[in-house]
Amino acid sequence: SPRLADTAKQLWMVYSGLALAAMLSYKVAGLGWFDAVCYALSTVALGGFATHDAGLGFYNNLSVEMVAGVFSFLSGINFALYYRLTIARSVMPLLKDPELKAYALIAVGVAAFTIIELWRSGRFPVTESLVHGFFQSMSVMTDNGLTTADYPNWPAHIVIFLMLSSYIGGCVGSTAGGIKVMRVLLCYRQTH
Repeated sequence: SPRLADTAKQLWMVYSGLALAAMLSYKVAGLGWFDAVCYALSTVALGGFATHDAGLGFYNNLSVEMVAGVFSFLSGINFALYYRLTIARSVMPLLKDPELKAYALIAVGVAAFTIIELWRSGRFPVTESLVHGFFQSMSVMTDNGLTTADYPNWPAHIVIFLMLSSYIGGCVGSTAGGIKVMRVLLCYRQTH
């Protein structure tokens, strides 16, 4: 928007909406209100702060991990796209954005590799491989910092792959760390 104050207000509304949705999702997944609020704010900010030393692993709850994985992914999307989505009242801004397409493709690839390798290595059965692999890949890729399932002790090739994915991070204008998908996309386009 033309005024900086209006832009800040709009982005704050997007952040607040995501945090509210995350809080309600955590509550439905089984957390108490205090932990739901704390983890919602931590997840959307991609800050990795936890109310327990064991992080989300304290709950030993696959639903909580899925909520954290989904909101880690959503928080890695450019917040300006969410605003454009509400203004346009259409998903077209999302479908046309090349950075979002690349981010989704990278995230799916990282999650798929992690899930398949966790299952193939015999570390977890299928369902746990799916949940732990999805959550941990989204958390590490977006530089969230939330952990469960003792992932540093997973097979070395999975841990190294996840660490490499953290260099990418999320989209420009998101709370994710890394060099951002737009820069990866620009480098790719420059070389092809």
